[in-house]
Amino acid sequence: MKPHYNAVFISDTHLGTSRTKDKELLEFLHSFKSNRLYLVGDIIDGWALERRHYWNNTQTEIIRRILKISHDTEVIYIPGNHDKFIRPFFRYNFSFGNFSIQDYVLHKAIDGRTIYVTHGDKHDFWMHIPKPVINFLARFTDLPIFAEERQQTPKRYMRTTWTESSVKRHCKLKGYDAALTGHTHYPKIEKEFMNDGDWVKHCSYIVEHTNGEWELKYYEK
Repeated sequence: MKPHYNAVFISDTHLGTSRTKDKELLEFLHSFKSNRLYLVGDIIDGWALERRHYWNNTQTEIIRRILKISHDTEVIYIPGNHDKFIRPFFRYNFSFGNFSIQDYVLHKAIDGRTIYVTHGDKHDFWMHIPKPVINFLARFTDLPIFAEERQQTPKRYMRTTWTESSVKRHCKLKGYDAALTGHTHYPKIEKEFMNDGDWVKHCSYIVEHTNGEWELKYYEK
């Protein structure tokens, strides 16, 4: 029997590239039922498609599966930086059936918390800094030590840390209880901050169980 969740959160599938674990993702999308499915950005990699066209039948089936899920499940698409070409649609309250595109969502959790759901790139200060400057700063810090512990490059560690801190400050300012993002590809679950990871390396996702518990999970065949 398929597990039934209150909400499922995935991001950074990067469809349109050969790096995505598309077969695993398609299997995963057939493996559960939920009241809501949140697509937390970078689902389609527009950047990659602009450089070199790549698409296969499995990725087409993923889009079809998501649309089929929306027949009886609320599906919310929150675009990220790689699929920002979709962002203009949320200005017009774009939706059809149970499928909608939104800038961010305030998810009302079963445990009573208000969860700020956003891709996270708008809180990524490092996206506005030239790459040579970031590389220069990474050389003169002790960050490689911490980056190694988290299996991240120094640059990725810096972006992850700064983005997470910025999101937490935003939540505190707005009075939200917690945040859930994608963007950094670093899966994590804590009381005040969650990241659902990616489908390029981790095949990770976050679920809210119907009893109100939250869990970071990894898909395995």
